[in-house]
Amino acid sequence: MERSKSLTLAFLAAVCLAVQLPEADAAIVTTGDVSPDNGYNWHSDTRGYVGGSAVGELVVNHGSDLVSHSGRIGYGENATGLLTVDGVGSTWTAGSGIEVAFLGNGTLNITGGAAVSSLAGHLGARFGGTGKVTVDGAGSTWNSGGGIYVGHYGDGTLNITNGATVFGDWSNHIGTHSGSTGSVTIDGAGSMWSNGGVRVGTWSDGTLDVTNGGALVTDGYTAIGSGGNSTGHVTIDGVGSTWTHRERFHVGNSGNGTLSITAGATVVVDGGSNIGTQPSATGIVTIDGTGSRWTAGNYLYIGSFGRGTVNISGGSGVSATRVVINTKSLQGNTKSLLGIDIGNGSLLEIDGGSGTITNDGEIRILAGAGATAGNVYEPIAAGKFSGSGGYQPVGGTWHGPSHQFTASDVVSGAPGAMVTIDRSETQRVLIDDAHTGWSVGASFLAADVASEVHVTATAISDSTLAELASLLQADDLVRGAWMFEVTGAYNADDPAYLSFDVGPWFDPSEVTLWYHDGSQWAEYEAADLTCNGDYASFTVTGFSGYAVSAVPEPGSLGLLAAAALALAGLRRWRRV
Repeated sequence: MERSKSLTLAFLAAVCLAVQLPEADAAIVTTGDVSPDNGYNWHSDTRGYVGGSAVGELVVNHGSDLVSHSGRIGYGENATGLLTVDGVGSTWTAGSGIEVAFLGNGTLNITGGAAVSSLAGHLGARFGGTGKVTVDGAGSTWNSGGGIYVGHYGDGTLNITNGATVFGDWSNHIGTHSGSTGSVTIDGAGSMWSNGGVRVGTWSDGTLDVTNGGALVTDGYTAIGSGGNSTGHVTIDGVGSTWTHRERFHVGNSGNGTLSITAGATVVVDGGSNIGTQPSATGIVTIDGTGSRWTAGNYLYIGSFGRGTVNISGGSGVSATRVVINTKSLQGNTKSLLGIDIGNGSLLEIDGGSGTITNDGEIRILAGAGATAGNVYEPIAAGKFSGSGGYQPVGGTWHGPSHQFTASDVVSGAPGAMVTIDRSETQRVLIDDAHTGWSVGASFLAADVASEVHVTATAISDSTLAELASLLQADDLVRGAWMFEVTGAYNADDPAYLSFDVGPWFDPSEVTLWYHDGSQWAEYEAADLTCNGDYASFTVTGFSGYAVSAVPEPGSLGLLAAAALALAGLRRWRRV
């Protein structure tokens, strides 16, 4: 009897084990609306669907191989599809291509060292589709023999993170057709997208961010704001973050393009760089922060036929074999612009200091409140200066024959009191408010003849400041809010450079500018915003109310609290 019982238990255990083993070792699992409904039935002539008309999920793991002619994830209008390829040795080969969100919602995750290969990839393939691809982790790869279209007709997002790699040999597009949106993020050391060229904003809106040591490598035609009515934004941010481009490239080809190189990032162009290429285009490049570098290649054209702007600040550097600044040929009378804030040794170097800069636009040299009075700077290293364009020294004076800029003395004043300067002698004003702890500097355009300017700056308080506070995010703090009145020899279109003392405890990437038009607050866009650890400086044309808010750096809240207590004590002392 006991022997029979033991044999029965052993038999039942074996049956349970036989039932459980396939689930534990399952390499391809399908759930819901998947066709073919078993991943093992997919093969090289299969057009696979995950989420054909409803919700479907397919998981490839444990080193298994999924093969198909093509794959659609989130195919139908109301469908939702999720396909995950996870783990070293797990693969999906989709011969003719992948469509992530044809009409519905689709997600593809490539994680843990898995690999996917396809002829092409479309994220948000049709109007109404929303597609997202995440390639995450060292060894995780997506190899697309054709182009990758992030936001083809619909909306697309591609994230390459934590050491993953994406290859796309052909031309790639972010925000392809009108009405689409595309966004790509390359984040983390070892994360890389290597491709045969990319258009950020082909005919619509595209965004590309390379952060925290990520890398972008492009070989072919590349443009930010490529087609008419398109908008493209590229940010290369942080030490170790790089973009290497082996051909010519365009910022604002026929549309509007911006490129920001910040916080120690590097961009290297082997061919040449065109900023504002076609008559309808606007291109803006900002290089800011110590260690940030842009090697622009054989030439740098700022405003080929459209409008181009390049801003160099915060100790950053730009180099090119030759530089040409043109007027906006077919966009009115405003000229293309090169702006350089002399702080921390910002420099434009042309062919090692022996090349030619041709200025048929404007060169603006800027000194904010933090510049040392009387210091002489040489922000452009060139062998020859030519062209009929102008020079705008703001906060100092420019000596044409020597190509040197001298920072102005500073006239100090009290809040609410008028300060008068003669712009032919002094170009900088600094106002301190002991009650709020705020201070602000204003730098003005130098004049050749006596030109008195009267400046009154008053700290904004009470209800107007409360209106601003209601617009801020939870961690955002106001670091200065001032109302300006400027009269005398000042034209509203003349550039002025404002410097708000934000202190050293704030994240430069989390600074927001605000403008008050007399009735309400709105965010203010300034392409040349720079934060040097004390001051946040930016250019304005015209005066009203301006404010700066900023998010504290992690770990700085204790220091800020101590400073707030000290300021509260000062306020109590002032009231006695």
